[in-house]
Amino acid sequence: GRTRKVGILSRDDAIRLGTTGTVLRASGVNSDIRKDEPYSVYPDFDFNVPVSNDGDSWARLWVAIEEMKESLKILRQAFTKIPDGPVRLKLGPQPRVPAGEVYTRTEAARGEMSYHIVSDGTPRPYRLKIGVPSFKNMLALPHLLKGCHIADIPPIYWSLNFWPLENLQNGDHGRAGDGIPAQRARHLALLEAREHGGPRRDGGNRNAAPDGFPDR
Repeated sequence: GRTRKVGILSRDDAIRLGTTGTVLRASGVNSDIRKDEPYSVYPDFDFNVPVSNDGDSWARLWVAIEEMKESLKILRQAFTKIPDGPVRLKLGPQPRVPAGEVYTRTEAARGEMSYHIVSDGTPRPYRLKIGVPSFKNMLALPHLLKGCHIADIPPIYWSLNFWPLENLQNGDHGRAGDGIPAQRARHLALLEAREHGGPRRDGGNRNAAPDGFPDR
C-alpha cells in the first residue's frame, strides 16, 4: 500500500500532458496503438489492454505487470503462427527510400514511439524526428510532484518507467548545420571520418572513441 494514493494523475491531466502507455492507461484511458491503429501481425493475436481508473503510482505498476502477462500471451500465440521461411529481412548496406515525407507510430514497451521522416531520395534522411514514450511521460513529473512529500518522489518517478537511454533518441535529428547542436555535429563528423578511414586527431587509431564518447 505504500504507493497507493501517491502521485495521482487524473484522466484529464493524463491526456492534457500528453502521457502514453502504462501512464495513460493507469489513468483510465483505454488507448493502445496495436488496437486503435492495428499494424503488422497484431490483428492476428488475442490480447487485452489493461486499464485502471485509480491513476496513482500503484495503478501504473499494476498496469505494467498486467501488460507483461499479456505479452506472454502474445508470444505463446506467435510461436504457433510463425510461418516457414527466413526470419530476417536483408535491406542492404544503404537502403534508399523515395523522396517524400512520412509519419508513423507504434506501441513500444513504454508507450507510443513515433517517427517523422523527410527523405530527399538519398540513403540518409533529410530530416528525422523521433518521439519516445519516456520523454512524453516525464513531462507529467512536475505536475505529479506538486505538494508531495519528499519520500514520495522515488515511487512517483519510478512509476513513470523512465528509461534515460531511450530519451537520448528523442528529438529532431537533422543534418549538420541544419539544427543539430555543434557538439553533436562534430561527433557525427568524427564517426564518419572513422567509417571512411579519414584522418583522426587521436594519432590514427581508428578504434579509439571520438572525443566525448566513452571507450567501449
